[in-house]
Amino acid sequence: MTVRQLLNHSSGVHSITDDKDYLTWNTKPQTEQELVARIIKGRVEFDPGSKHVYSNSNYILLTYILEKVWKKDYASLLKEYICQPLKLEQTTFGRPQNNGSDLSESYRYTQEWTLEPHTDNSVPLGAGAVWSTPADLARFFNALFSHKIINAASLEEMKKIDQGYGIGLFQLPFYEHVGFGHTGGIDGYSSVAGHFDDGNYNVAIISNANNYTNNEILKFSLGELYKRPFPLPDLAELQLTEEEISSLIGEYKSEQPPIQINITREGNKVFGQVVGQSSFQLKAKDRNTLVQPQFGVKIVFERNENKMTLYQNGHTLVLRK
Repeated sequence: MTVRQLLNHSSGVHSITDDKDYLTWNTKPQTEQELVARIIKGRVEFDPGSKHVYSNSNYILLTYILEKVWKKDYASLLKEYICQPLKLEQTTFGRPQNNGSDLSESYRYTQEWTLEPHTDNSVPLGAGAVWSTPADLARFFNALFSHKIINAASLEEMKKIDQGYGIGLFQLPFYEHVGFGHTGGIDGYSSVAGHFDDGNYNVAIISNANNYTNNEILKFSLGELYKRPFPLPDLAELQLTEEEISSLIGEYKSEQPPIQINITREGNKVFGQVVGQSSFQLKAKDRNTLVQPQFGVKIVFERNENKMTLYQNGHTLVLRK
């Protein structure tokens, strides 16, 4: 296993955020020894280099590697090499201190908006414990693609896409235009940010509470920049019958990657929940297709075969009841 495989998610390292008990301990401080033990317990899920699967554990391990190489903690490295040189005054490792009313809390929508608990900074580390603003994110991407952080050769390595993954970057396609950036999501907060060379555009969207995917909002924004209007979404919802709802309920599992999604109901509302994560409401577009716009999720059910197909961000996964 190599550092590059950690960087481009081809390591096979188990993602601790997929653990069934993750939400029972993620708000509590964790030591390096405890987190590494959790990662080891999950085992390597495929031969390193054989394919690419996103794992937050990759960037947790990379955080520890940085700290050992530089003999400094991650917060100090972020400040010294990124925030101070680029004058990112609103970017910090961990929850900003003494911000008062300027700090946005995060919320998640199920049947109503509820305040989200905060994951302890010691858990996600470099995978999700950096706080920032859209303006600072735009400055960061401008600096990255202007070779003010790394040189041109290193940036080109970051942009090499294999099975959808670069090094810390994904492609952001919009018609004939292709940008490079990344999405993020933790504790109800979500973001998407990136850079488009052909217009020298830097874009950044952050939300502390939404029930619609930032990727679609990004497309509307790019439509304004490139003068290519993007169709507004159809938010109409179909009400399923009692029989149609009941036939969907159950536990659905896939073999590779090993994921379980439970489909439940509360009254006439249908919910999905990846084991170990928060539940989310699904809205019916037709009797077999349910969606969750916030996460860009579409699920197509085949009742006669007791299976469902999950579509999200260009990925497809079949799960069986």
